[in-house]
Amino acid sequence: ALTGHLVLSTLHTNNAAGVVPRLVDMGVDPFLIAPTFLMAIGQRLVKKLCPDSKKEVPLNGSLKEMLAKEFNDMPAVARKGLTVPEKAYEGVSSPSCPRGAKGRIGAFEVLYRTTELESVILTNPTEPEIMKAARKQGMITMREDGLLKMINGIIGFDEFIRL
Repeated sequence: ALTGHLVLSTLHTNNAAGVVPRLVDMGVDPFLIAPTFLMAIGQRLVKKLCPDSKKEVPLNGSLKEMLAKEFNDMPAVARKGLTVPEKAYEGVSSPSCPRGAKGRIGAFEVLYRTTELESVILTNPTEPEIMKAARKQGMITMREDGLLKMINGIIGFDEFIRL
């Protein structure tokens, strides 16, 4: 990447913020990562609900409180126009979709290089510090992407919980 080539690679980490510490663990010096790092994408595949095989489930008590906390921790841009869900969906068996889910969809998070992130990589490239800088710039986590997909009825509550 230092010679102008675009380098794409796959690393096994729990999230996008774990990419830089993993590279450091592999022996890459932070001063080499900072100017060459452009973006990291974390993804997990989740089961997609069949449109004709989903059932509304009311969210009450501690489940609703947990979702409200996660919803309120999201960047304001992602929450715009949305409210804490009163209901979720679950897949139910139907003739066209016996398992209630068909296919998969990705839950994603994207970590972009910014000058602030570059500074963190050079000074203290730990996952918590990288995540703090990423959240400050408005990064949506995989779990939050799953929450948005659950609110829109794309995935079920059970798949959201697994994220």
